[in-house]
Amino acid sequence: RHLAYGAVVKQVAQKYECSVLDVWKLLEGDSSPGVYGKYLTDGLHLNEMGNRKLYDGLMELIRKDFPDLAPQQDGSQQGIPLEGKLWEELC
Repeated sequence: RHLAYGAVVKQVAQKYECSVLDVWKLLEGDSSPGVYGKYLTDGLHLNEMGNRKLYDGLMELIRKDFPDLAPQQDGSQQGIPLEGKLWEELC
């Protein structure tokens, strides 16, 4: 059922030209349960490695599709500074 839901989410995102992070693919859900399961604590909730993989995937999507919203990298002027007033205002 979750695969069908994911397919619909991707269709809607494509229709409205929105970015979508395919977490099932990112966490290797098409692999054996042992591979997918290494990212989960109990078969459903992400463990530390799963959360790291999700974070890395999300940051990659932001850098690719929304570079002005990504954290600034080493001397780059593009993106949002990691320190300073702007981050304080956002939080």
